[in-house]
Amino acid sequence: MLDEIDPLSIVVLPVNPQLRGCVLAEDVHSLSDVPSTFTTNVDGYALKASYGPGIYDVITGPCKELPSTNAICRVNTGGPIPSGADAVIMVEDTRVHATTKVVHGHKSEETHIETLAKVDLGENVRKPGSDAKKGDLVLEKGTVLHHLGGEIGTLAFVGRTEVKVHPKPIVAILSTGNELRDLHVPSDGTIWDTNRPSLHAALEGMGYEVIDLGIVPDEFSPTEYVPTTVDLIHASPWL
Repeated sequence: MLDEIDPLSIVVLPVNPQLRGCVLAEDVHSLSDVPSTFTTNVDGYALKASYGPGIYDVITGPCKELPSTNAICRVNTGGPIPSGADAVIMVEDTRVHATTKVVHGHKSEETHIETLAKVDLGENVRKPGSDAKKGDLVLEKGTVLHHLGGEIGTLAFVGRTEVKVHPKPIVAILSTGNELRDLHVPSDGTIWDTNRPSLHAALEGMGYEVIDLGIVPDEFSPTEYVPTTVDLIHASPWL
């Protein structure tokens, strides 16, 4: 059946959840190294691996550079580590030594912490390009962008704001069979149409626009029942 179907024309669409159900019409490569800089794998404090256990001043705000041998910088998972730091000690391996005072309900912050362990060079640090390097192929042409979101998340992960795709077809569904009865139409018949509502739910869950044409006779003409705006017809006999 697939040999008889031509793909829909290529369009360029923004990367958002509405892409679900579309098919990639191009290979997708990473636009840059991901991450683009050294980042931390954990919540903790950026420091030099040469620092041993001890009490250190803490920089809790933005910190682009490690300020001195007696200061370390607080960092959060996924965030960049400051220049001069070459390791991160996780917060579980530290103890708060002193904090700021609570003023007007503002939360106190640590001013000094004690490190309880020594870290190795590069510990808890992700290198630039460790997830994807600039130019890496991350998704191949022909990939279906599923409703579970993994492929759409990958597009966002490598910085794509729009992408070439074959758009989702508009699908018409109908059931054929003179003996079928619609569940919501009073009838003394016992053969209920079950395939059509099942398919309708499945297709809409995958992101497709569905036109429900109901039940048609065994002998029917597609031109009589199917709108010209439809890209694909699914006729379901009772089984």
